[in-house]
Amino acid sequence: MTSTSSQGRRVELILEQLDQLPTLSSIAVQVLERTLADDSRADEVIQLISSDPSLASKVIRLSQCTDRIRSSTITTIERAVKHVGFEAVRSAVLSVEVFDLFENRFTIVNPDVERTNGSVFDREAFWQHSLAVAVLAESLAHIPELKREIHPSEAFLAGLLHDLGTLTLYALLPRSMDQVCRLAEANGISLNDASRRIIGITTQTVGKRLAERWNLPRILTDVIWLHGQPMTSLPNLSHRKMIGLITLADSVARTRFIVPAGHGPNINLTPWSPDELGVSEDVLDRAIASLPDKVGERARHLGLERRHDSDMLLHAINRANQSLGRINHALRQRAHSSARKSEILEAITQFHQGTGIAPTVCGTLERIARSAHHCFSGLCFGLLHQSGCNEAWQFWSCDDAGAINDIHSLGDNLTLSLPDQINEDEELAIHLLPVLSALERQLKEKQRHCPPRLMPVRTAAGIRTIVVLGSEALPTSERPLAEALSRSWSAALNAAEQQEETASLGEELADANRQLIDAQNSLTRAKAMAAIGEIIAGAAHEMNNPLAIISGRSQQLLRTVEDEQQQEVARQVVEQSHRLGEMISTLQSFVEPMEAKRRSTNMRELAMRITGQFKPTQRRNFNISTVFGDSLDAVHLDPSLVAMALTEVVRNAVEAKGSQHIELRIQTDPEHDRLRIQVRDDGPGLSNRALVHAFDPFFSEKAAGRQPGLGLSRARQAVEAHEGRITLENAPGGGAVVTLWINHCQLNGQTSRDAA
Repeated sequence: MTSTSSQGRRVELILEQLDQLPTLSSIAVQVLERTLADDSRADEVIQLISSDPSLASKVIRLSQCTDRIRSSTITTIERAVKHVGFEAVRSAVLSVEVFDLFENRFTIVNPDVERTNGSVFDREAFWQHSLAVAVLAESLAHIPELKREIHPSEAFLAGLLHDLGTLTLYALLPRSMDQVCRLAEANGISLNDASRRIIGITTQTVGKRLAERWNLPRILTDVIWLHGQPMTSLPNLSHRKMIGLITLADSVARTRFIVPAGHGPNINLTPWSPDELGVSEDVLDRAIASLPDKVGERARHLGLERRHDSDMLLHAINRANQSLGRINHALRQRAHSSARKSEILEAITQFHQGTGIAPTVCGTLERIARSAHHCFSGLCFGLLHQSGCNEAWQFWSCDDAGAINDIHSLGDNLTLSLPDQINEDEELAIHLLPVLSALERQLKEKQRHCPPRLMPVRTAAGIRTIVVLGSEALPTSERPLAEALSRSWSAALNAAEQQEETASLGEELADANRQLIDAQNSLTRAKAMAAIGEIIAGAAHEMNNPLAIISGRSQQLLRTVEDEQQQEVARQVVEQSHRLGEMISTLQSFVEPMEAKRRSTNMRELAMRITGQFKPTQRRNFNISTVFGDSLDAVHLDPSLVAMALTEVVRNAVEAKGSQHIELRIQTDPEHDRLRIQVRDDGPGLSNRALVHAFDPFFSEKAAGRQPGLGLSRARQAVEAHEGRITLENAPGGGAVVTLWINHCQLNGQTSRDAA
């Protein structure tokens, strides 16, 4: 269930408790109905009130206060009705009823809510304030500008009941209302706002609901609900001035008379100005001057204990001191909170200033550790980090400067993953119990004996990083402040993880693209080779028969002719026909697939036998040097195919124009189980055209009389038969470099090293 729905249900329960409060007495209800009815009779109202002697005596006393000129003659309910009217008597009855109803609730029905020294809410101060509002509103209602629209007795009752919701909530939820009062005083906000934050409903809404339940007149209900609002925000009501009068009286009473808890003058009431009601400053000052005496008199008539002036002054000073103490404490807390907010904001700023263009996860974790160390006064022990799902947890420990100085594995078996939704420290600690046990051992080794406080850093991948702080580093009151810093860390770490993931995906995409290009090239080459093979096979078949006749006749002619010149011609025909036959055989073998027949081969001996075939001559002077690595005595490969490929490569190096020194280097790579053969010359290197087309069949840059151009093509076939590859490149200092990689050589894991 969400917090919003839980709060809504709580408000419903509070409103349901209104039904548990006592209702107005039957006499009060009947008086209210009779005085509001058009056909009401005075004798009925007098008879109803007189039936309750206690109520009647209090109503008489309050009526005497209403009409001071004839107060001595108001000795009965009949005279009260006659002299002050139905409205004044009705107001007196409701005032007495409401006061008695709530006081009985506190002292008899539910004595647990009786005020104690520890309670912030003061009922006596509340009633004194309400009486002050009522008396002031009644006094101002006598001026001609207001008397035409507002009956003074109604103004008194409206003032007395204007804050009915506050008293109701205190009767239902005394401890919660104490918290509301503390919050209002500490933060300079109204009880309405404080009640909405803590309880979930305003005091004025509760008062309105209770007034509707009691069927109070509409004017009273609207005063209870809407007082404190500026004139411009009120609906077009016939009794708007009554609401404004109570708002003005409430504001004056807060600043000039007794103020109950939570009703301080610093809240934003937006009261009506006296000018808006037609009240002059002189009239207001006279009403305020007579306020203490009138409030005291009404309090006595209602049965509210009356203190002497000196006692009231001491009580007011005591309450003011208590209120100031709470306010000072709240101000100190707010000052400390503001300072911590500034530190957190500065830490966030410094943290983001250190972010690079392309941050890494490791770099971000180091910055998080330094930021935590700076923000929590050096009480950052390090970080718990899990590099990936089902990976082992590690502890990245910090030195005294906040820098990561070591990374410890907490155990290869500690690979648990945390759920995404973990909100409480206890829940996090339960899930991490095996990890925390290993962590405590690491902390003890580093003389960190206080229990750790965990601060998770959430990313899109979940909780894989946790800042480990000392227990004093993060009090519960500062958790909301630290949440902003944690979110900054989370955002930076999330960005770094996404950056590395994007880079990894880019590399994988590039590798896949290269593999695709290689596959496309292989497919294209295979199709071309198939087409060439068909052509070569057909041409060879068609040429073999004529060539056999030419070769046979030329040999016969060579044996029969005696003229030396003719014999030389016949010999040339025989030699060229043999050469053409070898070329046809080469072409036929080129189109046939090669299959490597592997066996254990001594590569050193094979290489020496091949290089021994090439001897320097008077026309071409060169030398071949060899460099052999270890473990070349038993390499698993096809010696005939490797020999053919290596021979072609060495021949090209020897025949390269200007080449005088050729280096043959053979090394093993046990880690990848492959053999590397490299031939390097010091000639001019390969042209751009040769680098692109060197492996194409029949390609050659040699002059007329050259070889058929199949050497490197056949060499590549031989290497690929070993699931290897062959590469061509020009060395930075000049010369060509050809590298052959022969795979799956069964090198038995022996270590390779250069024999330089």
